[in-house]
Amino acid sequence: MKLLSILALLGFSFLVMAEDKTNAVKDAVSNVVSGIVSFSKNALSGVNQGVEEGRQDGESIDGARIISSHNTLAHYNIVLSISKVNQISAEHYEVIMVIRNNEAEPVRFINLFDSLNVILLDDEGFSSHLTNNYLDITVPAKAAIKSSWQFYGVEGKPDILRIYGQEIKVPQIIHD
Repeated sequence: MKLLSILALLGFSFLVMAEDKTNAVKDAVSNVVSGIVSFSKNALSGVNQGVEEGRQDGESIDGARIISSHNTLAHYNIVLSISKVNQISAEHYEVIMVIRNNEAEPVRFINLFDSLNVILLDDEGFSSHLTNNYLDITVPAKAAIKSSWQFYGVEGKPDILRIYGQEIKVPQIIHD
């Protein structure tokens, strides 16, 4: 009986030690992976920030002024308006944007694909993001362009288009 008790106690001790080692290994691996993920996120964030700063600071080949934020948009004489809004299907809208550049140089809108830069808000304040993923739009000097922007998943009635923080009231919707 004593032998059986001693064997049971030893077996239990080995299980506890094995579980402690398993937890230690698990914790160590978790810490290493967490560090790698954190490092990778910081590295990618730094790369993105460096690319954006480089695009803004450097002179573009065509001399275009770069617009990438509310501040840069407000700095230049640019007029944004909505020509019309078409309802393509139940939750799919096309917004025809008019971008008028009154500057003597071309302007280039960058990072339009960033989900915080172009947002369509419905009448309840829910947001939908630009889905046709324009990388850039360049508007020639002293000229205007029309650009078709697509938004999916718009459940309510489109109310406000927000571009780099500037809000534009959405006009009456045309049903196709």
